[in-house]
Amino acid sequence: MSEKRIRDVAKEAADQGLDPEQVAWALAEQAYHISLSRNAYTPYMIASINAGREFYGGKVDDITVIVAYIVDA
Repeated sequence: MSEKRIRDVAKEAADQGLDPEQVAWALAEQAYHISLSRNAYTPYMIASINAGREFYGGKVDDITVIVAYIVDA
């Protein structure tokens, strides 16, 4: 997932009042769906094209998400 997409999904989930674990699940689910897509515009696709390999869509891979809220005490 692109950094922008990660920020957008995390912000939307946080704005809905979800706790960090729920935000992490929302991000993981989005990443999973993108990994299966043959049409997704992904960082891997961009790097592949730049390397002359022309791979399109998502890439199945391990998905790890860590979310934490940092607040003033």
